[in-house]
Amino acid sequence: GHIPLVVSAFIARLVHLKKEVETTTDKGLKRTISGDAEAHLFAAELGAADVGIIFSPVRLFPSKWHQRGILPGPPLTEQSAVSALIVHNVTV
Repeated sequence: GHIPLVVSAFIARLVHLKKEVETTTDKGLKRTISGDAEAHLFAAELGAADVGIIFSPVRLFPSKWHQRGILPGPPLTEQSAVSALIVHNVTV
């Protein structure tokens, strides 16, 4: 696709839907996820599916229980969420 579709969704479901649409239509689909603090958990899948990430807020903080799996970055963790995604060729 030429225009990215920006969504706030569960990553695993989004990657599956992207593959399904591309297989059915034989056309590429550019997807971008907005606001997922735990995207680093699916970095390999996102990179393979060519799905980008927009962090919102830019500085991650686990303000809700479901966001507790964030990668805050040094000195608390070896990598930040951004660096973990870049290693897998995810556009951030």
